[in-house]
Amino acid sequence: MQTEQTYTDLAVKANAENKVIYKHETGEYELVDQITFQTCVCVNGDWIEDAAKKAAYQQRIINMNKLAISSLLEEANNNISMLQDAIDLDMQAGNEEERIKEWKRYRILLMRTDVNQASDIEWPPKPEY
Repeated sequence: MQTEQTYTDLAVKANAENKVIYKHETGEYELVDQITFQTCVCVNGDWIEDAAKKAAYQQRIINMNKLAISSLLEEANNNISMLQDAIDLDMQAGNEEERIKEWKRYRILLMRTDVNQASDIEWPPKPEY
């Protein structure tokens, strides 16, 4: 059986390595990769991929991607709107006409980003303010 201090040390290590602590039926602890923990089940000490857990995990990632793109599009729209107001009212300063083009390019690239994949999304670089 592991002591409270051992568990605390293990928790620090898990955090540093981006892992989770899994407690086996025997009471022993194991550090497990996040993806393994999210997509597999432990059977007799072996990690076996579970189709239902994997599908649920992938759907959670897709949902997070959709939230992220929504937030990024809102930010782009807000920046474009403010810059467009300055241009429409002939109150632009500096390089605001070029900045609005950069934000519009960014917004188009965002809209073309496939968020329906679970990983490896290449997000377009955000324009500088």
